[in-house]
Amino acid sequence: FPEKGLKEHDVMKLAGPWHFYYGKHLSATEMENLRPEDTYYLPAPSNWMNLKRHGASIPAIGIATYYLKIVVDTNFTHSPRDYAFRVGDITSAYTMYVNDLLVMSTGNASPTKKDFKPGYYPHVGFIHTNDDTLKVIIHVSNFFYPHFSGISRPILFGKEKEVSRFQLQTATLSIFLMCIFGILFFFELMVYIANPKERSHLMVSLLAFIMLVKML
Repeated sequence: FPEKGLKEHDVMKLAGPWHFYYGKHLSATEMENLRPEDTYYLPAPSNWMNLKRHGASIPAIGIATYYLKIVVDTNFTHSPRDYAFRVGDITSAYTMYVNDLLVMSTGNASPTKKDFKPGYYPHVGFIHTNDDTLKVIIHVSNFFYPHFSGISRPILFGKEKEVSRFQLQTATLSIFLMCIFGILFFFELMVYIANPKERSHLMVSLLAFIMLVKML
């Protein structure tokens, strides 16, 4: 993963196979030293229920570890280097470490149901490092949602300023669309109240409200 590629693409999707282990929260060293029969690769984003282990599908409820190694080229930058990760959604709680340093978390990705707390919102985490290798570990816990587990949206990686710019653009667009749907909802609702026979306005207002709620 050379940094000269970052200059061309600015923000890159960490899509594709991640080293995956179900049932434990492991460190990068432990993931690298797994036995061959315990080594699995899972595409991200995807539902970890799609992975077969010992001939059976993995259940949605449980905990797992994702591991990815990113290598940057020291010839194209000065130290220290500033990078960022943007996580859209991981079902249903996670903690991300890079080179054993905590970068971000959502909810409480506890290994037990007792202390578990789900969380759903996009998050940006920053890492300042002199290293040319970034070992990314994501501990995921799901004791909440029975039909999907794991990375559900692509994780973005790039230079700090580029990821921050992308996050700002995304947030601005979301706020703009929320305003549009909010205005549409109230306008169509008022038209329907003024003329109850025109039920199409009620349907449009309900659709606008649903879209508004989904974006919150």
